[in-house]
Amino acid sequence: MKNYVLLTLVASALLPLIADAQIPTTQAECLRRCVLSPLPPNLSEGHEARIKAIQAKKKEEKEAEKLKALQKEEEEENDRNDRAREKICTAICRHNPVG
Repeated sequence: MKNYVLLTLVASALLPLIADAQIPTTQAECLRRCVLSPLPPNLSEGHEARIKAIQAKKKEEKEAEKLKALQKEEEEENDRNDRAREKICTAICRHNPVG
């Protein structure tokens, strides 16, 4: 009986928090939160490995033109990662209300 009363008290205390979690956010808010959150490890590992490889090449390189090319390659990799993140977030948030 005591366990039942305790369970009821805990559930009633958590009910407002659970109810707030069920309110859908707007697409803009959902996208903002999603873009700021870290990518899952299976998606970010490849990006991190490519960035580390480019940075290792940059440390070894002495020629200015090749350094510029590696810098551009790094920026393109970051842009690809950003576009992939936006695509994933758009898919996640597409059913949220617009306004």
